Amino acid sequence: MQAGYCGKAHELFLRMETLGFRRNVVTWNVMISGYIQNKEEEQAIEHFQKMEVVGIRKNAASWNALISGFLHNGDVNKAFRVFRQMQLGSEKSNSITILSILPSCANLVSAWKVKEIHAYVLRSGLHPDLPILNSLIDTYSKSGDLTSALTLFNILHSRDYISWNSMIAGCVLHGCSHAAQELLHRMKLESVKLNQSTYTSMIRAYGLDELVNDGKELFMNMIDQNFSLGMEFYAAMVELFGRSKRLMEAYNMIKEMPIAPDFTVWNELLTAARYCGNVKLASLATENLISMEPKNPIIQSLSSSLQAICGNSGDVSNMKKPWKESKEYDFYSCCWMEDRHQVYTIFTNDKTVESASSKLVEFYRIAKEIKTNNSDTRLDIEEELEDDDEVHCERKAIMFSLVRRPSSKIIRISRM
Repeated sequence: MQAGYCGKAHELFLRMETLGFRRNVVTWNVMISGYIQNKEEEQAIEHFQKMEVVGIRKNAASWNALISGFLHNGDVNKAFRVFRQMQLGSEKSNSITILSILPSCANLVSAWKVKEIHAYVLRSGLHPDLPILNSLIDTYSKSGDLTSALTLFNILHSRDYISWNSMIAGCVLHGCSHAAQELLHRMKLESVKLNQSTYTSMIRAYGLDELVNDGKELFMNMIDQNFSLGMEFYAAMVELFGRSKRLMEAYNMIKEMPIAPDFTVWNELLTAARYCGNVKLASLATENLISMEPKNPIIQSLSSSLQAICGNSGDVSNMKKPWKESKEYDFYSCCWMEDRHQVYTIFTNDKTVESASSKLVEFYRIAKEIKTNNSDTRLDIEEELEDDDEVHCERKAIMFSLVRRPSSKIIRISRM
């Protein structure tokens, strides 16, 4: 099964019974796990259902094999259906179940699922398990609920370095640099050893406040302690320089790297160049990104847009039509929004949202006025290609949410 030879495994599975060897629950679980890991879901489900028929009682590992398999194949909804069926049965979820399914909720449109799992953890008595609590802190943060993450972190009776790092990373993700710095201070007071994840998160935190010197100090501390510096660290340093508009330092950091920069590092330079309005460095970053992922539609669109802005492909207006008619444009210009536990997909060129209310007309007028009066130096490629009668998907999602729920305190939007 591990080698992908499902047919040979099935032959052995049948021969066991023929030769009088009892196939126990472990044997069946191996077959279920193997089938679903090799994307043969129908065979996995068939064996799962057949266990009870032949007198083999399913255990937690049987359910976990299906759940982790569906998650491995990218089918979160099927994994959750199995998880809920498991809750209704006699076999209760264990820590492996929870730790498998929680990371799949780490996005803005799954916030309510995190609370559902947290409630189950409390009911089932799994709440003293520190790895589960750490995973909940991380997932709450990534699903947009920093308050719940902080509350859970503060009531922990004991914390390990994963607890601290998850909470610091969550604060940085939400732009709360001061909270991250306070956590670092508390971490030092409690003599918790800092590792590479801590340093990387804190460099990003200093970047949010443009504290370049503090970030550089952490950089030197890591070198002095002989840390093995990975790509995430260099990406954080490029972001640190970029947020302070010190583009040449960011570029020099990339040139002086002892290892070849990866997609993440070049993407940080692209973000910084766009923020500073530097078309030359943005083009350089895009060229390197395309060489790494030539079929990435988002990077292709950005490259075409930059060429248009630079004048390499004529006027920007001449680039609008072919760019928008391509499949890449639809891929690039959509986002997801959560509203009352429902997820909506919103496209830039989707007119259905615009008919939701006459209030949108006023929103459009304000958006155009802001755009006209905006003298920011940022190179917003999407702005350059935006029609006067068209509003980008994120703005449209915000407008749609405000019209539907004007008193809403939180608007959750996620973009591909």
